[in-house]
This record gives sequence, structure tokens and C-alpha cells, in this order.
Amino acid sequence: MARPTKIDERLIAQFCHELRTGSSIEDALVTCDISRESYQRWKRRVKDHKGTKLENRLVHDSKIALIEFKRIAEKKIFLAGQKSWPALAWILQRRYPKEYGNKRLWSTDDEPETPVAYVRWITPEEEALSNAAPTPSTSSTDPGPPSEPSTP
Repeated sequence: MARPTKIDERLIAQFCHELRTGSSIEDALVTCDISRESYQRWKRRVKDHKGTKLENRLVHDSKIALIEFKRIAEKKIFLAGQKSWPALAWILQRRYPKEYGNKRLWSTDDEPETPVAYVRWITPEEEALSNAAPTPSTSSTDPGPPSEPSTP
């Protein structure tokens, strides 16, 4: 005979409350004393259309709870954006990464139409060494800028 299920109305309400208030699924599982394996098994049964009524309800209600938390968080960011533009910039970056994301083509000053393959950050020590070394434009074979004629 199978062991009785741990799912009941109280557990569903507690689990969804944790998700609705911002807990991750992992944290909600720990708080509600649900093993990850049990949760995954319940989700798999629901996906395979073999879940019990309570398993179906837990999975469905937890999805709704996550959506509700997301809506509340987005609304708070939007309201913060009315006073501070970085909040709106943040949400635009995440919702529309192709248009507002950080991925941009970089180019060199020498060839502005040619994108650079990658950008490498240098340490202050590397920068000091590169500033101390002569650059191709200031090498000994380069005459430098024309000098002004001297007057006697």
C-alpha cells in the first residue's frame, strides 16, 4: 500500500504564500518541508496527466503565485521609475535585451566601421606598462609633428 501524500490544502496555501512573497522555489520547498524529489515527482505526474487533484492544484497554484509576485515586483519597479529613470532602464534591459541590452558592437578609432571581436579589460598595472612603452606613432622612425621654424 502506498504512503499517504503529504499534499493538503494547508501545504498548498503555505507553499504559494512563500512564492507570492518572493521566495525562490528552493526556499519555499525548504520552508514547507518538501523534498525536491517529491516536488519534481508531483510536477512530472501533472505533466504526464497522471497527477492527483491536489498535485494538479499545487503545480497550478504555484505557477499563479510566481506570476503574481512578478507582477507586483514589476509594478514596484515601474513606480520607482517615475522618480528614477534607472529603474525603467533596468526593466527595459531585461524585457527587451535585443534593443536595450548591454551587447553593443565596439569599434576602434582607426576603423570605426569595423567591429572589434572582443573587449578585454586591463589592470592598472597593465595600463601603466602600456603608457610607458612607445606607441607606433611615437617611434624613433616617426618624425613627429612638424616643428615650427625657428627665428634668429
